[in-house]
Amino acid sequence: QDHDTAEGVGQSVWMGAEDIVGEMALLFRDDFLQVGDIVADETTTLYEMDPQAVIQLFRVSDDLATLYRALCIKLIERLLALREQFQRPSPPPPPPSPPSLSSWADPL
Repeated sequence: QDHDTAEGVGQSVWMGAEDIVGEMALLFRDDFLQVGDIVADETTTLYEMDPQAVIQLFRVSDDLATLYRALCIKLIERLLALREQFQRPSPPPPPPSPPSLSSWADPL
């Protein structure tokens, strides 16, 4: 809402990067899109967007393309960090069940 503040502008930029990051993966996958253990291919789209709109965006300015490319690398690194941060540890093994009363009563 408050786009006048630096934080507001930053959030807008991040949201814009999120919108196009899926198509960015397609445009640049041969070039850079390996971050951590993730390698993007045609099926790697985090968000849907019209590819023609993205291509038009990149025809505007090479500098703009470089900017968005850097933003998307940062975004993907951030998503990976969040994924690791919120990954649940594997659940502990269930405790051994206590012997039932009937087993105590069984004659030897």
